[in-house]
Amino acid sequence: MSDDRTKVNNRRKIDIPRGMPKRIFYAGVGKARYLTTQPSVRTSNYRVFRKVCWLLAATLIALALLSFLPFLRDYLITFRVIFICFGLCFLACGLLFSSAVTEKSPLLLPLCYAVFALAYAMAILLGPVLDRDTLSTTFHVVLLALPLILTDLPFRLSIFLVLVSAAFCTASGLCKTQEIFLADTVNCLIYLIASIAVSFYRQSNRFQQLELFMKVEFERDTDGLTRLLNKDVAITRITNHVRAAQPVPSAVVMFDIDNFKHINDTYGHLYGDAVLSAVGKNLHELARGDDILARFGGDEFLLFLPGAENEKDAEAFIHRFLARNDSEEFELPNSSDRITFSFGVSFFPADGTTYDELISKADQALYEAKRSGKNGLAFFR
Repeated sequence: MSDDRTKVNNRRKIDIPRGMPKRIFYAGVGKARYLTTQPSVRTSNYRVFRKVCWLLAATLIALALLSFLPFLRDYLITFRVIFICFGLCFLACGLLFSSAVTEKSPLLLPLCYAVFALAYAMAILLGPVLDRDTLSTTFHVVLLALPLILTDLPFRLSIFLVLVSAAFCTASGLCKTQEIFLADTVNCLIYLIASIAVSFYRQSNRFQQLELFMKVEFERDTDGLTRLLNKDVAITRITNHVRAAQPVPSAVVMFDIDNFKHINDTYGHLYGDAVLSAVGKNLHELARGDDILARFGGDEFLLFLPGAENEKDAEAFIHRFLARNDSEEFELPNSSDRITFSFGVSFFPADGTTYDELISKADQALYEAKRSGKNGLAFFR
C-alpha cells in the first residue's frame, strides 16, 4: 500500500443515514475493511466499467446494424431504435470513463450506477414495454448478472436492485395482461432475492480479496523499517509523473541523516533503526495524497512533492519535517550528539524533465549541503 493510499484512508469518511446501525450499512464487509480497501475498489470499478461501457456500446450498435439484414429484419426491427439510442448512451459513458472520470474522481461511483440504470432501463424497454405478450427474461438475467461486476457495499447495492425491480413491476403492470404481470412479478421477486443473496456473498469475498491483495502489495512496495516506498517503486511513480500528459511542477528532495554511521557505531544498529523508523513516521504524518516518499537506501531518503513549484514551497515542507523531529525529542544518549539532516533540492521541469536528470541534480545539491558543513539545505544552481 502506498503512502498516498494511507492518507486517503485516514481522511475518508462515509455519510451514514441518521439512525441506521453501522453493522447494517456495512453488512458483509465491515467499516474498517471498507475504508482500507477504497483505493483498490475504485481502481477495480474504473477498469471494469470502462470495458463494460465499450463492450455494451459495440454490441448494441452491432445489433442495430444487423437489424437491417433481410433475415433478421423482422425480428430485430422492433428494437432497432432502442439499440441505437442505448448504444450511443453507453458510448458516451465509455468516453467519460476514458477522459473526464478517473479512479480518484468523486463521480466514479455515481457513473457506475448510471451505467447500471441505463442497462436496467433498456431491459425494461425490451421486455414489458415492447414485448407485451410473453414473459420477460432479459430483465431477470440482467438483474442477476450485473451486480457481479460492481464492487460496493451490499446494502447500497441492494437498495438499488429493489428500486429497479419496482420499476420493472410497474412497467409490467401497465403494459401486460394481469396473468403475465403476476408471473413477471413472481419471477422478479425470486431473481431479486437471489441477486441480493449472491451480491452479499460476492461483495464480502471481493472486499476480503482486495484487502489481502493490498497487504501483499504493501509488503512488496514498501521498506519494512520506515514503511516508506522502496527505491524501485519510487522510480516508477516519479517517472510516470514526469511523463504524464499534464504534469504539475514538483520538487525533488534528497536528504540523509548526518553522521549516521557514527550513530550506528556508537549506539548500535537497534538505535539506528529506531532513528530511521522515526523519520519514516514523521514523513508519513506530513505527506499529502500525491507526495511520493521513499527510502532511497541506507540513511538516504527521496521525496517527490507535486505542486511544490519554488524554493519557498520546498522549504516549507522541510521546515515542517524538522519541527516535527524536534517535537519528538528524539535525543541521543550522549547529549553532545544530536540528529541533524542535510537536504538537496531540484525542481521539475526547471532543472530536468526526466527522473535521471532530477535525481542527479538533487544529489549534487545534497553534496553541496554536505560540503558546506552539513545540517543544511541546498538548491541546485
